[in-house]
Amino acid sequence: MRGGGGRAGAPRDREETMNAARTRKTMGFLGGVLTTLLLLTLMGPAFLTGGAGTRSALHAQDFPEEGTGAPAGGAGDGSEARAPGDQGQTAPGAVDENSIFDSQSFDKQIEQSVASEKETKLEKQLGGQVLFSNDLLVPMDFEYYTVSSRFLGTLFGKLTYPDVASLYLSYNFLSDIFRYSSRAGAEPLDSSLFDIQAELAEFFIDFDVYEKVFVRMGNQLIAWGPSFFWTPVDFINLERFNPLAKFDLRVGKPGLRVHVPFKKTNLFTFFDFSESLDENNAPRGIGEALRAGLRYDFVLLGYEMGLSTYFGEGVRTLAGFDFSGVFLRSDFYGEFAFSDGSNTQKAVPSTTPGGYDLEYTDDFVYSFVVGMQKSFGEFKYWTAGGEVYFNSYGYGADPPVDFLLQNGLFNPIYTGKFYLFFSLKKSNLWGNQNITGSVACVTNVSDLSFDAYTTLGFLFPRLIPIDLKLDYLGGPSGKTFTPGGPDSMLLSVFTKVSF
Repeated sequence: MRGGGGRAGAPRDREETMNAARTRKTMGFLGGVLTTLLLLTLMGPAFLTGGAGTRSALHAQDFPEEGTGAPAGGAGDGSEARAPGDQGQTAPGAVDENSIFDSQSFDKQIEQSVASEKETKLEKQLGGQVLFSNDLLVPMDFEYYTVSSRFLGTLFGKLTYPDVASLYLSYNFLSDIFRYSSRAGAEPLDSSLFDIQAELAEFFIDFDVYEKVFVRMGNQLIAWGPSFFWTPVDFINLERFNPLAKFDLRVGKPGLRVHVPFKKTNLFTFFDFSESLDENNAPRGIGEALRAGLRYDFVLLGYEMGLSTYFGEGVRTLAGFDFSGVFLRSDFYGEFAFSDGSNTQKAVPSTTPGGYDLEYTDDFVYSFVVGMQKSFGEFKYWTAGGEVYFNSYGYGADPPVDFLLQNGLFNPIYTGKFYLFFSLKKSNLWGNQNITGSVACVTNVSDLSFDAYTTLGFLFPRLIPIDLKLDYLGGPSGKTFTPGGPDSMLLSVFTKVSF
């Protein structure tokens, strides 16, 4: 399941830093204890018994004879022998042998050691994830075929000053290498590997205020809610996560996220700056531009729950509730969202025959998802899961797919009203830990179209990972999963590499 409320952000980094500091301090303490024991061993039994005759010259100077108050070998009048330049003071940076037996001095030495190890140093990290995919689409009547190849991915860089702040930057890129269709009238794609589209994905700075308040400012993606496939309480992101896509190329929204953790709860606030400029790139006033989202996480009756809302000038107020926990020995979760109108337009029949207009609605709008997931078998190699989704604002049996595609409003898993999803996954397939397999199906019950698919993943040592996916896109032509025609097969061979 996807994490809710941005649980994997600054708090996790802070926790790891604190754990590392504790570990270093513990090791330093143990090292000090061992050093002390070693010194006691080297001093031998004479130190423990107080026998002056067996003391070394060093210890004879450090410990006075009983009743004299003066070091052994001297009269106590300052005439005792000293090294050249020795004025009776410990040299800067030197260790006073007496101090190692003083608890306060020992603790101070440990603190200084830990502080030295935690000396602020700039940490740099570069990485990314790339995907190379080849697809073959064939209708079941085999009248034509379409082949295509794509290269896409994300590159990122991160600079961190421990205990101060971190700066994160990532870019998405995409290259349609080629596409060819044997369908009459189809033209090959005029592209090459060097025609690369690039787009800023995320760019933000993270810092905290005395580990009590955690702040993230800049372009960022937000993860609210526990659901995997459908995410009704995702009020913030510019577009919703598509679990059918091989790669997530979404871009972040500009804003300021403030996370205040409490003992058993979390409060998240997101100030949305995406409407700070008007259509002419002129700055808007604060009253016109500012929109905000709030989320409050808490635990009740053994379930993690969340309350979310999004509001501001020019938008309908959205509200949501989500939960996750264990039911019937399975992961059980759900999300529910509603508003007194829509923030997105919907195609409605126009006065022109066969035409459509885009309109908002003032009617009550709601959507919800409920899902379960369970691992089973002796070694938990099997995982089964499913979700049910309903959207009152979705289209029924005849969605205007072509019109939605032309206006950039088409999303196959959010177009309809009622959906079902089921998946079954097995790791250690055929007794080989390097092979995984799955079967799954998502169905738009409203228009009776579906995508049933199976996957095979190969991850062998010292070889690039290879994935195979075979989709059967079924249902009447022109529906959610059959925009190009009825009943077709899609074979994909791709590799995804992280570094």
